Amino acid sequence: MPLPNLKKLIGAFAAFAVGDPADAEDVVVLELLRWNTIIDWFKSRKELKEEDKKIIGFTVREQLGTGNHSVIQGLFNKENGEVVDGVKYEAKDICDELKDKEELIIYT
Repeated sequence: MPLPNLKKLIGAFAAFAVGDPADAEDVVVLELLRWNTIIDWFKSRKELKEEDKKIIGFTVREQLGTGNHSVIQGLFNKENGEVVDGVKYEAKDICDELKDKEELIIYT
């Protein structure tokens, strides 16, 4: 199944990732980020996704030059190209289960 508006999605989460430096509280800093933390965040927003079928979820992770890991996850509106909710994690390490996942995951 082709991903609609993939360029918009990439642009939207890139903008979300960079964000405003004044919004430092939007970054959750952890020693160890677990896959369950990612799943629990999406579960807590299940009603929003069920209400609007134009919304898809995403998770993007990368290893930073510092050795830490950055993981951005959110809900993306395919129609208007906006991230409707999201969180950015920075962790010293990630669990093995998360390491085994792709760097970009799209949840439809």
